[in-house]
Amino acid sequence: MNDETIAIRDNREAGRYELSVGDEPAGYAEYRLGQQTIVFTHTVVEEKWNGRGLGTRMAKHVLDDARRRGLRVRPKCPFIRGYIEHHPEYADLVTPRTRREPLRHGRGFAVGLRAAVASPAPVTPRGASPA
Repeated sequence: MNDETIAIRDNREAGRYELSVGDEPAGYAEYRLGQQTIVFTHTVVEEKWNGRGLGTRMAKHVLDDARRRGLRVRPKCPFIRGYIEHHPEYADLVTPRTRREPLRHGRGFAVGLRAAVASPAPVTPRGASPA
């Protein structure tokens, strides 16, 4: 990957940003676009390219593009949401609806992600007692 060109382009017809290394597709970030909001729904980096920082590069790119376009962000995708949680400089992009509850971790990757995004009620991981 040393001399290969990494490119990320917005394929608006497909509703996704597409990541390529050289001429080879390497991943994508799917979204739904509203008038003032972009909802990131799913992000994939092909297994061949895992561990090379390409997902991080794509997350940064799509969030910078949302900022440039004046869009609010709803990070339904756990990868994009996790990136924002670790990079607070993007927190101002997140719509208040998704900022209410932090992501709760439990036995699975993200227990209660849908509930944390959709409702103001606290989410208790399975097997834990509510506070």
